[in-house]
Amino acid sequence: MKKKFSLSTRKIAGIGMLAALSIILVTFIHFSIFPAVSFLEYDPADIPIFIGTFVYGPTVGIILTIVVSVLQGLTVSAGSGWIGIVMHIIATGSFVLTAGFIYKYHKTLKGAIISLVSGCLVWVSVMMLCNLALTPLFFPDYDSGFKTVLELLIPFILPFNLIKAGVNSVITFILYKSMHKFLKKYFDEPEKSNKSTQSEQNFSCETSENSKTETQNNLKINEQNDFEKETVTNDVDNEKTPEILTASATEKNENAFSLTDTKSRNDVKNNSDKNKNLKTEKNSL
Repeated sequence: MKKKFSLSTRKIAGIGMLAALSIILVTFIHFSIFPAVSFLEYDPADIPIFIGTFVYGPTVGIILTIVVSVLQGLTVSAGSGWIGIVMHIIATGSFVLTAGFIYKYHKTLKGAIISLVSGCLVWVSVMMLCNLALTPLFFPDYDSGFKTVLELLIPFILPFNLIKAGVNSVITFILYKSMHKFLKKYFDEPEKSNKSTQSEQNFSCETSENSKTETQNNLKINEQNDFEKETVTNDVDNEKTPEILTASATEKNENAFSLTDTKSRNDVKNNSDKNKNLKTEKNSL
């Protein structure tokens, strides 16, 4: 299921902090790299944007890029007008989208290096075309401006963009780990705690299910033991039944014999008595 993009209050505060830091950096740190083309100035304003992209993803990176470009274009770099704002959005935005999407799916040290290098290469390529299309607009005559930019493209514009993108990428790589911990601690704590709570709930559910399963297993074992006991009892009873029946039969036979014996004795006694009576009668005669 695709995760919905959402911004919590703390995350918005973190993005605002990064945007403010970017404006502060460009206000106090900006200088020309090549004196012959003084309008090409280096500034570290993109570093907070790169860090925000790696922490929160490419969508937040684009939001930061637009906000910072507009604020910078209206304050510190107001002389460049709307063209400067558009060029800044294109340059930084190309880097943010490239590096941000690569790092989003490969959050490893190797993935970070690949994303930064790829972002630099895309930045330089895009800015070569962007300078040819937009920079001549600063000149009174577009055609003469285009020729001038074309002459400056290889010796100055190309190395300038490589240096600016490369330096900002290296500084981002160095600062990212500590900045990531800082942002997560102070500007993303509720989301983390919610995830922790969800994990605890899942663990509790899993524990309950395990307990239920264990109880069912115990019941099955008890039922099996009861069945085995009952079976053994039945077997013992079955073994005892023939003995009981035999004993009963023997007892009946003995009782029958006793009755027969008693009857025989009574018959013998009666016969004796009869014989005595006969003898007595004869003697009297």
